[in-house]
Amino acid sequence: MAIDVFELSPGDVIQGIDDMVPNPTVRAVRSVPVTYGDQPGIGALVYFADGHRDTFAAPQTITIDRPEPLP
Repeated sequence: MAIDVFELSPGDVIQGIDDMVPNPTVRAVRSVPVTYGDQPGIGALVYFADGHRDTFAAPQTITIDRPEPLP
């Protein structure tokens, strides 16, 4: 499933980054100020279940696995 980085939810698993983040399960997402070159903007600081964190440029489409909710 492809979504915008700001649509991430706890429990989502970001695909394609397991070489950098051993457990790419999202724990939390925060909006943060970032600078692209000399241009200010907004990014997404993503906290992962294993303690890693990374900042993603926004807007950005990423691919995730989203577990089905339990009944």
